Amino acid sequence: MYTNEDLRGFFDSLGRYEKLQRDVVRTIAENVEDQTVKQTLLRISSDEQRHMDIVQQMIDLVFIE
Repeated sequence: MYTNEDLRGFFDSLGRYEKLQRDVVRTIAENVEDQTVKQTLLRISSDEQRHMDIVQQMIDLVFIE
């Protein structure tokens, strides 16, 4: 059985990982000249932001404060 502390750590790690992916992909996109590649990378970055939002929603559901 997982404790609330275990779950909080898991979700916090997951959120940090999604944020890192978003930021890395966004930085790469800023340095790409090919517009097709740039748009693809920006879409991926947006997907990572949505994942961050989902992680936050899960935290809100699990840890009602």
